Amino acid sequence: MTVNKSKQMQMKGKTKDSSKKTLEGSIIGIIPKSGAIERCPECRRALVNDHCPVHLDVDPNKDLRIKAKLNTGKQLIINSGLAEKLIGLSIEDAHSLSEDEVIKKIKDRIMDREIKAEVRPINEEKNIYSAKDLQITR
Repeated sequence: MTVNKSKQMQMKGKTKDSSKKTLEGSIIGIIPKSGAIERCPECRRALVNDHCPVHLDVDPNKDLRIKAKLNTGKQLIINSGLAEKLIGLSIEDAHSLSEDEVIKKIKDRIMDREIKAEVRPINEEKNIYSAKDLQITR
């Protein structure tokens, strides 16, 4: 691993910017695979067709995730703790509702709202970021 003046870390051929980033914009869409999800307890990946893409059959952990599209063209992933606070719904409550009910609650709370989020990049080429902190500003 090498660290240069721009705070970029080179690890296994991937570049990650470790500096703080802030995104601002309006939430204009909710991306599929948002809502109540299940994750692999070993690698934390979301299950696909009830299987981990890496570990196959696992006893999954329940989680809550929001994948939002901003008017800036960026995608923002809001994971469990922030998602629960943002929509006022616990992980357990989200898993007791239908997928449509959870998505409706997400949309009712955050669609067309302006946000300011402290983020870390997941894939900057594809404009995908994960929220570390988030505020609704309007």
